This record gives sequence, C-alpha cells and structure tokens, in this order.
Amino acid sequence: MAYASKIAQYPPSLRAAAARAAGLQNWGAVSETTIGSPELEALKKDLRTCNSDVAILKWLEKNVYTLPLDHSSPQAILYSELLCEAMDLFRNVYNDLGSVVAIFERAKKLGAESYVLGCTSAVYNRALAAVWDGFADLQRVRDLVEEMRVNAVGGDMDTVDILRRVCADVEAAFDGNRGELAAMMVGHQELKGVDVLYARASRLERFGTLEKIEQPQEERKKSKVNKDDRGWYKNTKKWGKRDSDSAWNGDRQGGSGSGNRWNDGGRGDDRRNERGRGRARERDY
Repeated sequence: MAYASKIAQYPPSLRAAAARAAGLQNWGAVSETTIGSPELEALKKDLRTCNSDVAILKWLEKNVYTLPLDHSSPQAILYSELLCEAMDLFRNVYNDLGSVVAIFERAKKLGAESYVLGCTSAVYNRALAAVWDGFADLQRVRDLVEEMRVNAVGGDMDTVDILRRVCADVEAAFDGNRGELAAMMVGHQELKGVDVLYARASRLERFGTLEKIEQPQEERKKSKVNKDDRGWYKNTKKWGKRDSDSAWNGDRQGGSGSGNRWNDGGRGDDRRNERGRGRARERDY
C-alpha cells in the first residue's frame, strides 16, 4: 500500500498528523510507488503462519504495535492493514470476536499516533461487526459510531451495510422473528437507538459523513409537519378526520373498523406506537 494513497484515505484534518506519525514531512509529494504492496503481502503472509491465537498476539506485539512509535519506520503506514489482517484471522479462523475487539481497543490505548494511523474506517468496521455479532451490544455500537463522528474517522459503504444490518436485526427481534424472549428485550430505548443508526447510515451513504446535515431554513419550514406524541401526522384540523376512509376514525380511537390494519380488538398496539415515536424523530439525529 502506498504512502500517498494510504494517507489520502484520512479526513483532511487528520492527514498531517498521519503523515507525521509515519515520518513524512511532505507526504503530498510521495510517489505511490514508494512502498509497494509486496512488502505488505509479505508481512501478512508471515502473520498467517502463526499457528495459534497466542502466536498471533505475540507477533502483533513484536511487529505491529511498535510501528506507530517508530517514526523512521517505512512500515508505519501499513499499521492499519496489519491490524485488519489480525482481526480477520481472529474472526474467521478462531471465531474469537472478543479478541477482534481487544485488538481495536489496544490500538486505541497506545496513544494518539496509534489511533490516527491504526483506527481507520476499516478497523472500526471490523470492531463494529464484532461487537454486534459477538455481543449484540446495541449501545456499544452507537458509542463506536459516535466515536467515529467525533474523531472525524468518517466511514464507508461497509459501515453503512453494518449499521443497517444491526438495525434489521433489532427490528426482526421487535417483530418477534427472533423468538418471544428476544422480542421482550426490545423496547423504546432500543428502537430509538435503531433510529439513530438508520439516520447516521443514511447520511453516510448520501453525503459521505456521519455528521448531521443542516437544512436551509426555507427547507426546514417546508418540511415541518405537526405530529402528536406518538408521531402520527396531523394533516387535518380535527384529529383523525379522513372522509375517504371510514375506518380511520375508529382505528385512531382503538375501535374495530373493518379493514383496519392497525386494529387489535380495541386494546391499542403499544409496541407499534412505540416504533412510531422513534421513526418520527429520525430526522432529529
């Protein structure tokens, strides 16, 4: 992987720090052929020769975690690629998602230069997937995404795919497709978390950022609509009045109008209303 092409993957505000950590004073002038992929592939091949998880950890201690600390090393720019390779080995060979997360956390704790060079979008993506697949920790996923946003790590389409998969899994549990116990574990807080992740994924896909995109004031006025406390649109002066649908008024009052897709015998579907509240607020995140 070349110096210039690698550092260009970082947000502009972090490129200078990444270049300094790699020992480059004028990174923009470095040729893309300064370091070729054969060196990276040779290191990956050496890493893959480790015959146990303990051997991988020892190899990382000796050959990887020291890279950000040695500014004169031409291999420093390969740091994140080697972290990704080790994380993939633990996931795919040893099915050890805890160690995948541990590698990520270790890189974060080694200092600012380790974080800048090592914790790229690709490394974050592996950590996100491991946290969800291994521990189903929705709050931790949200924390990692917020961490990416705050530190301008960015994200890519792999990030979008992971976040949408997390959201789909939570909603499948909510709908009862993961069993009764899983459905009981999904409440208002979890649905709110899903809405936050959906919003972040949408922004990342459409605008290339996890940051909230502020609408011009004129557009905000046009898109503003009134909603009740459950997120229902109030497009008529009188609540629930819709001449073309005679079942509507009965449905809104928990009635049993025919053809009512919301009808549940007059008891009201609290879980659907709960989902409605979250969906209504998606634009706020």
